[in-house]
Amino acid sequence: MFHWAKVHHDEAAERTLLTAVGCGLSREALNRVVFGPIQERIYADGGRALDLSNKAFELLEFIGWEYATEVLPLIVEHLTQSRSEEEQGTWRAPVDLVELIRAAEDALRKNPPRMWTGAVCKPDFCSQVLGEHPQAIIGAVVEALNHGVPPVELARHLTLAAAWRLARFPESNDIEDWFAPMHTFSFCNALHRVLARGETKPELVRGLFHGPCLST
Repeated sequence: MFHWAKVHHDEAAERTLLTAVGCGLSREALNRVVFGPIQERIYADGGRALDLSNKAFELLEFIGWEYATEVLPLIVEHLTQSRSEEEQGTWRAPVDLVELIRAAEDALRKNPPRMWTGAVCKPDFCSQVLGEHPQAIIGAVVEALNHGVPPVELARHLTLAAAWRLARFPESNDIEDWFAPMHTFSFCNALHRVLARGETKPELVRGLFHGPCLST
């Protein structure tokens, strides 16, 4: 699926996904099959690729997984046709956020997170990720992971921080200005739901580096 997503092959990706469902792949494995490739692209389609694909999983959790072959093909375009912020220019200046994220992802692959009993985020974690310095924000996430904080707990705090940012956003802004904080919140919430399905694989956890950069 990573390959088909990379080469933008809709039909092959759909066949792979339907085969995965048909052969009885576990829901946890399907979670990796879908959300791993989506996060290959940094903040794909302004966060909507992750958010809307997660909604498909939440729908199946509500109506029943017997409808998976009807629902999951609807998200194939998010796997294959989404655009990464890596392809845009806004995340390249004044600070190259893509370079910072890719470096953090490489470190994550070399040292996968190890959760420790009782590990929690520092009291000032949310204020750190709402700061103005991308290096410090990603550093705070990396530090929390290195101290054994469960990825799902980190995602929960990122969602809370995104909600705070949205609540404090000035009402004087034009409607288009509201899209960024709204998408940040929906992305972080979707990431929390993805990780809440029990995932700690680097290809899914790396989304923790994508959302926080949106507050800068």
